[in-house]
Amino acid sequence: MNSGAAVTTLLATALPSSLVLALSSLVVAVFLAVTIAFTASYGGAAWLRRFFRGLPPLFVSLPVFWIGIMLIQIFSFQLGLVPAIGATGLQALVLPVLTIAIPIAAPLAQVLLRSIDEVRSQPFVAVVRARGASTSWLLWRNVARNALLPTLTMAGVLFGELVGGAVVSESVFARAGIGQLTAQAVATRDTPVLLAIVVLAALVFVIINLVVDLLYPVLDPRLRAASATVAAPVKGAVR
Repeated sequence: MNSGAAVTTLLATALPSSLVLALSSLVVAVFLAVTIAFTASYGGAAWLRRFFRGLPPLFVSLPVFWIGIMLIQIFSFQLGLVPAIGATGLQALVLPVLTIAIPIAAPLAQVLLRSIDEVRSQPFVAVVRARGASTSWLLWRNVARNALLPTLTMAGVLFGELVGGAVVSESVFARAGIGQLTAQAVATRDTPVLLAIVVLAALVFVIINLVVDLLYPVLDPRLRAASATVAAPVKGAVR
């Protein structure tokens, strides 16, 4: 080992910080994505809807390191709200979380927008609206429940990537975690650490995708009905 420490010790030290950062960033990204998608679809004014539809492509084009540097410049140096050095607790999470959440919110919002547009064109939406349902009822009880499923898959993939290591953001903010550990291992050519990180990232991807697949029937009653329909003939054949 180039570092002189066991690989399991290095991972056990870095993983909790990365998990907190990944989970916090995903929560903020989902909030931003839902706000952008719903406002772009149901905003009151046409210019407002166009503006919010233009945000995801803008967020995708912003480099992560540039976002981090600009947040430090504005919130630390200009406004003095967050210390640039020596921040602890929640203060140490604010800027890294925003740095990761902004570009991650872009693909989530794009997928959610596309799903909302597809669901709104379905015949059942016109039927529900014809029965006198309000816009909020139609949005939260009918459109959102059907449109969130593809977004859930995308969120699971992105969360796996974050746990695998947010290299740029952790390097910009000098935050200990899997990302910074990866950067150090690459710089020192520490092959055992890199292999362990790759295995950990693959394991996280498998677990997250399994959890997402298990949540699909919970969120979509049609999948539960389909599973019951398939299981019934199987039980009859066994008998």
